[in-house]
Amino acid sequence: MCRHNDKAVQRILTTGFLQKKIFPSLIELAPGGKMTLEQAKPDVEKCCDVISGRVRCSIGQEMHELKVGDSICFNSGQAHQMENAGANSAKVLCVAVPLAL
Repeated sequence: MCRHNDKAVQRILTTGFLQKKIFPSLIELAPGGKMTLEQAKPDVEKCCDVISGRVRCSIGQEMHELKVGDSICFNSGQAHQMENAGANSAKVLCVAVPLAL
């Protein structure tokens, strides 16, 4: 588990992830929660699917409003950040390929 702050947690969804080719995680955002700004290597793709709540996702200079059932895929070599955009908790399932820490 990686705690970004008291309102944003990222849970790793596999064991032995350093030996895997993909990195699945669950982001949990409390109301007002915001992940720290992230930027991976340029060749890392990330796909995220909102499974509860609403989130605002910034990727580079673009802003995306996402709700349950929405997904977004992007090159995570761009600076990116997720924040809760609603009054309730939000959960986002994300997978990064290849693994890059």
